[in-house]
Amino acid sequence: MEKDGSDFVQACYRDILHRDADAEGLASHLDALARGVSKAEIVASLANSDEACLNNMATSQLAKSARRRAFQDKSVLAWPLRKIVAPIVEKKWSVKMGERRAALLEQVSAAPAQAPIGTQQAVETIRVAMAGWRDQMAKSRALHNKDRDGRKVNNFWFDLTTTLQWTGGVVGIVRAELEMACGLARLYPDLRFSMQIDQGFAEISRDELRWLLDADNITDAYMRFFGRYKDSTEPSQSIQVLVPDVEGFFHPYEDGDSIMAVGWMDSQKERFFSLLKNDLSRVHLFYLVYDIILLLEGTRHFYVLSGRERFERYVDWISHNCDMIFYGGRTAQIDTEALQRERGWPTPPGVPVKFGTDIVRSPDTLDDKTILRNLGITGEYVITVGSLEPRKNHETLYRAYLLATEIAGADLPQLIFIGKPMWRVDDMMDTIARDPRIAGKLLCLTPTDIELSVLYKHCRFTLLPSLYEGWSLTLPESLGQGKFCLCSDTPPLREIGGDLVDYVNIHDVRAWAEKIILYSRDNALLQYYENKISSEWPTMRWSDTAQSLLDAALAFTPGQVEDGFNEPPVIWMDLTLSFLDWGGGISGIVRSELEFARRLKALDPRTKFFAYQRYNNGDYFFQINEGSLLWLFDNTDLSEAYKNFQEFWSGHENDGTGYRDPFRYPEAHGRPQPGHDAYLSAIPSNSIVFFAGIDFNIMSVGKIGDFIRPDRGIMRSQLIYDLTPILTPQFHLAATCDNFRKLFDYVSNNFEHIVYGGRTAQRDGMFLQKRDHLAIPASSFVEFGSDISAIQQENTSEERDAQVLHSLGIDSDFAITVGTIEPRKNHEALYKAYLLMLQQGLLDKPFQIIFVGRKGWKSDDFLASLEQDDRVRSRILIMSPSDEELDVLYRHCKFTLLPSFYEGWSLTLPESLSYGKLCLTSDVDPLKETGRDLVEYIHPLDTALWAERIAFYANNPGQVEAWERKIKAQWNARTWRESADMLLGALRHAHGEMVAAQKSVKKTGEHA
Repeated sequence: MEKDGSDFVQACYRDILHRDADAEGLASHLDALARGVSKAEIVASLANSDEACLNNMATSQLAKSARRRAFQDKSVLAWPLRKIVAPIVEKKWSVKMGERRAALLEQVSAAPAQAPIGTQQAVETIRVAMAGWRDQMAKSRALHNKDRDGRKVNNFWFDLTTTLQWTGGVVGIVRAELEMACGLARLYPDLRFSMQIDQGFAEISRDELRWLLDADNITDAYMRFFGRYKDSTEPSQSIQVLVPDVEGFFHPYEDGDSIMAVGWMDSQKERFFSLLKNDLSRVHLFYLVYDIILLLEGTRHFYVLSGRERFERYVDWISHNCDMIFYGGRTAQIDTEALQRERGWPTPPGVPVKFGTDIVRSPDTLDDKTILRNLGITGEYVITVGSLEPRKNHETLYRAYLLATEIAGADLPQLIFIGKPMWRVDDMMDTIARDPRIAGKLLCLTPTDIELSVLYKHCRFTLLPSLYEGWSLTLPESLGQGKFCLCSDTPPLREIGGDLVDYVNIHDVRAWAEKIILYSRDNALLQYYENKISSEWPTMRWSDTAQSLLDAALAFTPGQVEDGFNEPPVIWMDLTLSFLDWGGGISGIVRSELEFARRLKALDPRTKFFAYQRYNNGDYFFQINEGSLLWLFDNTDLSEAYKNFQEFWSGHENDGTGYRDPFRYPEAHGRPQPGHDAYLSAIPSNSIVFFAGIDFNIMSVGKIGDFIRPDRGIMRSQLIYDLTPILTPQFHLAATCDNFRKLFDYVSNNFEHIVYGGRTAQRDGMFLQKRDHLAIPASSFVEFGSDISAIQQENTSEERDAQVLHSLGIDSDFAITVGTIEPRKNHEALYKAYLLMLQQGLLDKPFQIIFVGRKGWKSDDFLASLEQDDRVRSRILIMSPSDEELDVLYRHCKFTLLPSFYEGWSLTLPESLSYGKLCLTSDVDPLKETGRDLVEYIHPLDTALWAERIAFYANNPGQVEAWERKIKAQWNARTWRESADMLLGALRHAHGEMVAAQKSVKKTGEHA
């Protein structure tokens, strides 16, 4: 009664009818409240309904109390008489409700198909006196509480509230709850079942669950037992649950019990679990969080505000009340723990689990061709499985299929959407149904389990275009059936699919279309993936899921943290390159190292930094005092801050008045001092040691084996930006190629993890490891940030910008190319293209090209020629601007140029797109990964085409503006914070997998 408005009405529905309020009922009762109807009358009206009669709540103590209170509120009798008469009136109502219940049950039994609302209830409450209920609970407790090895085993409970309050068919979470319940019961015979009902919790006898516990097909057993199949003529059944006939809180638990709940926020169980925690201080509660999609920035807009707010309260409650949280995969854990940190909520120990992929396989005796023909399938087909809702991104798949048919013609496989339409898809479904271009080609089906099995068996491949998932059930299903899947490129799907599937940007319609065509036609490529899936996919069954839940539950020890591994690992980031060794300004790798350092610190304040120094009597490591990094954390202009840092220390080190290395001081004699606060003898356990610099010295650092020991839960991870020194050695100094080759070999064979600069770099790295017979450690990729212009100078103005451009020598329209001047960057192609434009008179007006970057290796000859060529003097400029100046250049350039022969994950192309600028880009894989269809591609060797296209866009600003409109509409810039978040998630995921593998090996050894 303490709730108000819609919260009050919803609570009434859940307590009495065991379901959420429908829209009509909610509106009706809110209107009644507004008209002055009392809360007691609302409760009484629901308790007197046929639905309440059928689920036996009409005669509950809650219903009786509400009817007495409602009579007292409405009666015109004097107060003393009202109080005396109310129990008498209520008693008559209870008799009437009992008679009505008997009549309804007879009606349901006689004609199940015509039964009124409420007959789908799964539970019938049997009310007994409190004394009798307590006796029954004592008998059950004696049956299950046994001594093993001389110690009492506490009760282990599984909550079935979600399943048994559900009134529909089998949906994702209901299926998962049923599968886990059945699997745990088979593994742990003493498992007890309970649910939230009435005003507390009641035990569910195993005898009432035989339909579930003995079932081969969980879904079919549920649908048949409760009569949920459409047009079923069999009478529905229900289970009987014994509850005490009292008003107030009740439960069957005792101190020391553990309760596992894997359902949803669709009941009042959290409110009553809070009461339980107050009643029993040593009861342990384990919840499963499937995902937090309702709260993520990229997906929350698909859900109504009230649902999001309710879900946030649900996760808040879990964080504050649960002793351990299971997660639907590592990504769900990373997302949730990030939210907990952001909100300042507790972070209980977390355990990621993988869900089963068992689906019913069609018997060989069935006529598969007949089933497919009856479904409307006429030839080859591909399928996507999942409920139809905006987050599932079917709209992109529909558009991609249209584009694919335009490109490839009518010989593409049929596309089958398999799933029930949910919310916000009515318009799309109507469009698909009336689109003559795909009539008979794109089908929307809701098949039975047998039909779904046939569809999986014979499809060419599957598709999964979701914007985001928790632990996807459909991707493991596809892989479990041996089928290749074309997936959205999102962290949760990468966590599952690894390199067994192919990925596409979620919004890139053309890329989806091209990949659909590719895998529809390339039989050899498809066979390659299917063979790989067959040999490498570790099929996960629901029994495996149940085993992982049971292992974690039985291993749970309250108040203890094993090896500190129930806390996220601490990042120890090496800053030897940028803090200690590098003497210049900001460059690509130094910028990335520093951006990741400050963003990781912001995401996880526990992050620490260190450096190492070569010393003739032994190498040593030291922790960098955070006071020495305030310039990094507190400034927005990173280039200027780093310049000031370098000037400060170089001045002090040159005159001997201060050193970055704490052991360079005269009193230390250049030797490490083990007693010094900064001295690091070893990295603590449960840590990630992350190297973002490319330091060739790490291979020969002594004592690194003692400093970093993986057997103590420490993972080493190296960021490999690209593999160009190996793939394109002609563009690098010979010494660089030789040293990088040694570094890559060393990291591959000795580190536990590699982070690559983009998917293409990851592909290249794994190819080289396999080709050269190196170890292939776990790996991830990151996409770098492109928010260099985060500084918005208060004094920025057209006048100020004009002054900056004038000071840089710019006096006309211009394009820029950003990157170190070295052969791989292919500046020479732009130089020669400019000469061609001059020779052929292609430019209608003066136009400058600006080379933004410092001088790099193997550039002396080229720069000598360029600088002495009077034809391009003042037309091609070379500069190394500050961040502020670079911001001005980006904002005022007409377009950008990127002629590189090869890249890892380009930093400059995302920067250009983030400024909304068209980029003329080399037609190479790494840049196509980033640029998609938002840039124009030119072969890096086609100098004439570079000249033609530069001149075309210099002369036609309207064409540039068209590209800019497209970029503005479709480009989503990744910030450095998002990039660091991606990195942090990848590092934690890899560390978790490493620790789990170590524990598994240890466990196997103990049992050997």
